[in-house]
Amino acid sequence: IKQSIVLDLPDVTATPLSQEAQSIKISVDKQGQYHWDENFIKLENLEEKFSQLGHQRKMSSSDSTPSVQIYADQDVKYSKVAQLMSLAQSNGITKIGFIVDGENKQVAQK
Repeated sequence: IKQSIVLDLPDVTATPLSQEAQSIKISVDKQGQYHWDENFIKLENLEEKFSQLGHQRKMSSSDSTPSVQIYADQDVKYSKVAQLMSLAQSNGITKIGFIVDGENKQVAQK
């Protein structure tokens, strides 16, 4: 059984980014709930995962900073997206991109 999260992504045009070695897909649905890949995750568990990733990056000899791709429903409160970005950044994850819906699925990176 394949599960999916219904999101109404905003239509914009952006330059596609090259694929990163490790990319984490996080969705924020219309109700403001977070999903790691396609699995629901509570905010406190999301913070734990970001902390683990930040720690792994510090222990790694290479600069293997993971990127976070945010899929946010266009009707979600901005504060939910800002909170997600803040959690990632406070744990050393600075490669954050936004997935948008346009003529082609494209990524705009911060």
